[in-house]
Amino acid sequence: MSMRFRFAPSPTGHLHIGGARTALFNWLLARKHDGVFLLRIEDTDRARSKAEHEAQVLRDMAWMGLDWDEGPSTGGEYGPYRQSERQGRYDTYIARMLDEGTAYRCTCSKERLTQVREAAQAKGEKPKYDRHCRNLNLGPDCGDHVVRFKAPLDGETVVKDLVKGDVTFRNEELDDLIIQRTDGSPTYNFVVVIDDHEMKVTHVVRGDDHLNNTPKQQLLYEALGLPVPAFGHLPIILGDDGGKMSKRHGSTSVGAYRENGFLPEALFNYLTRVGWACGDMEHFTAEEAIAARLAGEASPGRCGGGPRFSGRCSAFPSSAAGSRSTGALSTSATCSTGASRSRALPGCLHPSTRSTRSARCRCSARTCTSCCHACRTMALAIGYTETAGNSRGEAPRLSPPSPWRS
Repeated sequence: MSMRFRFAPSPTGHLHIGGARTALFNWLLARKHDGVFLLRIEDTDRARSKAEHEAQVLRDMAWMGLDWDEGPSTGGEYGPYRQSERQGRYDTYIARMLDEGTAYRCTCSKERLTQVREAAQAKGEKPKYDRHCRNLNLGPDCGDHVVRFKAPLDGETVVKDLVKGDVTFRNEELDDLIIQRTDGSPTYNFVVVIDDHEMKVTHVVRGDDHLNNTPKQQLLYEALGLPVPAFGHLPIILGDDGGKMSKRHGSTSVGAYRENGFLPEALFNYLTRVGWACGDMEHFTAEEAIAARLAGEASPGRCGGGPRFSGRCSAFPSSAAGSRSTGALSTSATCSTGASRSRALPGCLHPSTRSTRSARCRCSARTCTSCCHACRTMALAIGYTETAGNSRGEAPRLSPPSPWRS
């Protein structure tokens, strides 16, 4: 089975550069090992999740050239790829855990939980649920309730981390975490396990701030009898004061860097090198990052995404790769009208063609962009429109959404 990596952002705001770095590392690993990079939208927070935030995440990833093989805009064998569309699957696993006794219903009120937490803090103890309902065997008619995971009370959970090595957690320090809220919606630590299993994710590579979630998730895998994926936790990006990167340190979202005039190549290169060095090498193309970042040799002539980035547009076959008039990758220095290029527009979305993408004609024909197949797929997913080619030999063209035009 091929290696499968994922990036799973929550559409509750802009794409943070820390999240972009996580996506980048997963993308590099997938491309290096001829694996699969999938995008999953984790929108279980119904109050904060917004469609416009999801669109922004897709746009920012496309801008950086991080194309995905499976996801909400491209589909795939293991979809749907939005958690809000997978409720039935979660309900099935919840029912199974209740039947098998690895989960239980809890009717404790918020007031009681607050009292328990404050009492523990007063004693200098770690605040956690006191398992009041653990052995009451409450049925579905118990009234308003949450469902909790029945975590082991003793022993240790060892996380075999690809970055940190073995990390040991004492089970007595872990909580009986809630896996389903009173409104029936599932919680993060539960759904991520179900989704990663059903989407055949083999490697979970994410920020160091998720490490404390990992023993809880590993115990859920074990309780359900599911194979545990490989975990790797990356150091997070810090501000100059040693704190986690936030707005007080300046721009933190990919969109902000784009709007401030940064090139996608610059952000790609910078995030590749944060917390890591490769001798004296400072500048990387996508192909060089795949080879150097992960050691070993990259496939010759490969552009991150495999054979489909071979230098011509698989969506618009032609006999003359590189010719704009035949619909291949946009590599010429003039637009179809013969005018030379000047200012930049978002064009081809893959790093391999960035040096000649971003075309805008002095003739103001704002559609001088032909793309490879993967770029075309992403572009259409985030609002580009396509004009078909014609009998005069003019190539199909992609035009950005009106808010992107200037």
